[in-house]
Order: sequence, then C-alpha cells, then structure tokens
Amino acid sequence: MKQKSFETMLNRLIGLTPDQVESLIATACDIACQKAAVGAIDRNAREATCPHCGAVDRQRWGRTRAGS
Repeated sequence: MKQKSFETMLNRLIGLTPDQVESLIATACDIACQKAAVGAIDRNAREATCPHCGAVDRQRWGRTRAGS
C-alpha cells in the first residue's frame, strides 16, 4: 500500500463506531498471526538442511504457494 493511501486510511479511522473498531482490531490481529506463521514457515524452510545427509543445497520438488 502506498504511504499516502495508508495515511488516508488512518485518518478515516476516527469515524468508526466502537463495534467497527473491535472488528478492525480482531481482523488486524488475525492478519498479523497469519503473516507471523508464514514468516516462521519460510524462515524454517530457508534454514533447513537435508535430514539424511545435512546438505544445504536445495532441489525443487513441487510448487510454492505462489505457484512457481
């Protein structure tokens, strides 16, 4: 998201109702948890070695989440 769009969104938060604020907080927490989980999975994948020989070289098998 561009910085200007982000600032505009932040400025519009003042008009939210208390219920909308609670919903926004819950959604933001869910998104943060999902991003943290994906980050941990990716970090572990980068640091992983072959369980059989300990090699750090990678051989592609299958596809990533992005489809590549």
